[in-house]
Amino acid sequence: MNRSYWTFPGIDNITPEEIFKKICISEDADPETVKKSRKYEYVIIKQMYCYIARKMTMASFKEIGEVIDKDHATVLYSCNKIEDHLGIGYKSVKNLYNKINKIL
Repeated sequence: MNRSYWTFPGIDNITPEEIFKKICISEDADPETVKKSRKYEYVIIKQMYCYIARKMTMASFKEIGEVIDKDHATVLYSCNKIEDHLGIGYKSVKNLYNKINKIL
């Protein structure tokens, strides 16, 4: 998908694909394995990708989901789940979020 995405002020123009690749690199995970696996360590990476891609780009839920072979409902669920985890203050999720934000 070679599409230009609108981003929010102060954020460089970055695509959901680039976000996913950078997250996988930062977590030393193979993108194809992350897409297919249902292990928690990979699920949390996918959920974090959905949340960050939604916050950093104007891409739709469908477009974000296409990167990880998921539908829009899964992306919506993932965004809500990460938002809840960050609100509650889960340390592991918060640490991952901070780590990823530093590289983006």
